Amino acid sequence: MIDLYIVRHGESVANDEWRIAWFTDVELSKKWKLQAEALREYLHDKDYSFDLVFSSPLQRSYHTISDYCSDKNYSINTDDRLKELNLWPRENKLISELKSEEYLEDAFYFSDNGNIETYEQVTNRVREFLAEKILPQKWKKILISCHAGVTRAFVAALNELTREVPRLFVPNASITHYKIDELTRIARCQQFGYDNHLRKKDLV
Repeated sequence: MIDLYIVRHGESVANDEWRIAWFTDVELSKKWKLQAEALREYLHDKDYSFDLVFSSPLQRSYHTISDYCSDKNYSINTDDRLKELNLWPRENKLISELKSEEYLEDAFYFSDNGNIETYEQVTNRVREFLAEKILPQKWKKILISCHAGVTRAFVAALNELTREVPRLFVPNASITHYKIDELTRIARCQQFGYDNHLRKKDLV
């Protein structure tokens, strides 16, 4: 059985300002440091022993787990396929500007006439990442630090979902846990968007 733990990064400056900065490598907010520390304490308390660690190369994902991985002497493997959706040329605009009627009607396939990356496209690159990096592993515990959209793409890829996925709320510094059977490739969600370690410290 593969244990897959997917962490969403801590709060970024763009999150705090409700700006679209998904593919952009934005800085982290003041709250981020506290969220990352709460996540670090939680992982230590659980005394997990990870065999592999992956991260999006964007700093908000990498640094959310870097101190914890340093404590445990884990190497972090970055992979571009774990980057957030690319919404250029809408990057750095207010989130409210994205939510047109067309977007809300079917956000999974919404492409703004081919101008932005769709959830479907992100899910395809996550499927490729799973096939290459995760599914060949046997009885491994794996930690991944990425983004809300990529976490949703993992859900889409592992559970064969589409239209429901963009509406899933993924809190900053939350944990989503899947168990995947290596033989059948059946994935079962154990926790989605777990954030009690943040709620205890009023960091949601």
